[in-house]
Amino acid sequence: MDGWYVDDRCTNCDVARQLAPDLIVEADGKSQILRSPRDEAEARSLHAAVFACPT
Repeated sequence: MDGWYVDDRCTNCDVARQLAPDLIVEADGKSQILRSPRDEAEARSLHAAVFACPT
């Protein structure tokens, strides 16, 4: 999946899912990458989610 992943520090705070709702979902009590970005706009959303993540 192009190197995108959520590690075990996820606190399920929902920040990343708010910024990239089409790419990040909740599963088993934490965020999970649903799929790789398909275009530059989705890549920017995913990058924003990564930088906003408190962990």
